[in-house]
Amino acid sequence: KPGPYHRTLELMDENFLSQLSTNPTRGKNVLDLVLTNSPDSFIKVETLDTRISDHRVVECTLAYNPSHLQVSNKEESDSFRKIRVHNVDYTEMQEKLSNVDWNDLLRTCNEECNGDSEKYKDCIVEVVLAIAEETLPQKTRRRRTKSKISEKYKKKKKKK
Repeated sequence: KPGPYHRTLELMDENFLSQLSTNPTRGKNVLDLVLTNSPDSFIKVETLDTRISDHRVVECTLAYNPSHLQVSNKEESDSFRKIRVHNVDYTEMQEKLSNVDWNDLLRTCNEECNGDSEKYKDCIVEVVLAIAEETLPQKTRRRRTKSKISEKYKKKKKKK
């Protein structure tokens, strides 16, 4: 019977995660993990001693400043982010991808893109995204549930 270590590796594999913290965090053991699906977003991951715990602190240095990011609540219409890729049977998508005449697509992309590699990549991504949208479920926005307190407040306000 596989132990929790094997289940952690399965989870990482299923979700395309990499473990970045390789230094021991308590004694000789790596107990504190840094899991990510974007390892290129990190410049450095290190462990540092601290006086307040017998665990070492894991410090991550990001390749960008998250305070400068613009957060958007709307789904990106031309992105794979809107597609739910977990727990999907990819057989249908694989079948549709195998039915694409890739040589013809590459020829068409070459003609339309005039050597511009960025436009060329976008042309290929557009076809793959269209197939993914047909075969994979789209993410749905979760609605925030209203708290009982906010409901009571609204009712009180209406009475006044």
